[in-house]
Order: sequence, then structure tokens, then C-alpha cells
Amino acid sequence: MSNLTTTGVAPDVWQAMRQQAGDLVRSGFLPGSINTPEKAVAIMLTGRELGIEPMMALRQIHIIEGKPSLSAELIAGLVLSRVKGATLRPVESTNERCVVHAARPGQEPTVTTWTLDDAKRAGLTGKGNWKKYPRAMLRSRAMVEAARGVFPDASSGLYTPEELGAETDQDGEPVAVRTTATVVQQAPALPEVDWLERIAMAETVAELDALGAGIRDARPANVGEVRDAFRSRREELSEPEPEPETPVGAPAHPDHDGEGAEQ
Repeated sequence: MSNLTTTGVAPDVWQAMRQQAGDLVRSGFLPGSINTPEKAVAIMLTGRELGIEPMMALRQIHIIEGKPSLSAELIAGLVLSRVKGATLRPVESTNERCVVHAARPGQEPTVTTWTLDDAKRAGLTGKGNWKKYPRAMLRSRAMVEAARGVFPDASSGLYTPEELGAETDQDGEPVAVRTTATVVQQAPALPEVDWLERIAMAETVAELDALGAGIRDARPANVGEVRDAFRSRREELSEPEPEPETPVGAPAHPDHDGEGAEQ
């Protein structure tokens, strides 16, 4: 009987990964796109297959359209670690062109060149990242093309976010994802909920507890202040209401003093 899960991971390792993923998501220290333990586990498993440590995987692997994407530098690093003695380096990098030399041990370098004209023919130069960072974009394309051409065994199935349609910054980090038809920018931000006001307006413990679920999902920026307000309000609502004071000389039970009662 196999001791592996359907993911090919030992059950104890799988359980530890799930626990770690949950803790990291709750910590709020992961990128905003990794907002569930399931997403974190998927990226950690991808990193495990590629030989990348969990925290580096969570920082540098992005799942776009169901495919893992990595920066050009990380792809180059994987190639160099998998093929001992390999050469993969840019020998020229400007805003107009990038030239990369790639070679297996004992072989002459293969030269890969990407120019701004190549990018124009591919319809890339209209994108914001190509306008702002042409040198970085050319370098990324040339490095990855050279890696695939000379080291297909070490780079198969690896893409950069930009190749998969994401709008990226100078470091290759995705800031928006492009579908086959249009560029989909990040959805407009929903109106910010004033959790402190909502907590103050809660009139029952049940109503306050219902807010708690929304606060956990929203993870507001001022989560510490919100948490303190939540606890304080809950203590207030949980305190028993004081008994009304009976005026001096008034009967303890007005309904039983005989006045106005049926004889």
C-alpha cells in the first residue's frame, strides 16, 4: 500500500504543508493574490517539484491561467543549477537590444538576440511595462528564449508572467493579467468598510460575532486596532445589565399594591 498522497507527497509532509500554508495566509505576510491555504499549497507543491524552497516559491512563483510562472532570473538560476557547468549570461543589454550567450559544458555558445524591433513585430511595445522598462523586458525575453533553446530539458514548461499575458514591473512581478482578448486590470477596489464604526454599532453579541467573520475575510490594514475594538465591544455586550433601582418608599411590585387591580 502506497504511503503517498495523490500529490506524490508523504501524508505527514502533506499535513505539515497544509498547516504551514494556513499559518502563512493568516499571517498576512504573503502576496495579496495568495489569499487561501489551497493557493499557497499549490504554489508550495510547484516549488517542491522545481527544487525551490517554500518561502521563495511563495514569493516568486505566480500561477497565471493555471500555469506556474517565474521571473527570467529564477528560470536562469534553475537552468544553471540543473546543468552543471552551463553558461547562460547576457553579453549586451540596452534599451534597444539584448544579446545572450548560452552553452552546455564543452560546447560553443549559442547567441540569442532580442531587439526592440522584435518586440514591435510581436505587438509588445504598446504595453506599459515595455514603454517603461525596455531593457529589462528585452533581457527577460532573450534569457528565457536562450534557456529554452539550449536547455529544453531544464526549462521545459517554465514561463515568465509576461509571457503568459501579465503586465509586469521592472522586476518581472505581475501587476495585471491579460486574457486572450483584453487586458484585465485589477478590479476596482470595493468601498472600504469602517469596521470600527460597525463594531461600535453592534447591539448584541450575535451581531458582533457575525461581523467577526467579515473581518477575518477582509483582513483590514488596521487589523490590530479592529481586533482590540472587537474584544472591547464584546466585553461590553457580555456584561449583564444592571437591575433598575427601586425608588425609596415605592412598593417592590407596583402591580401587587392593590391600586388599579381587580377586586
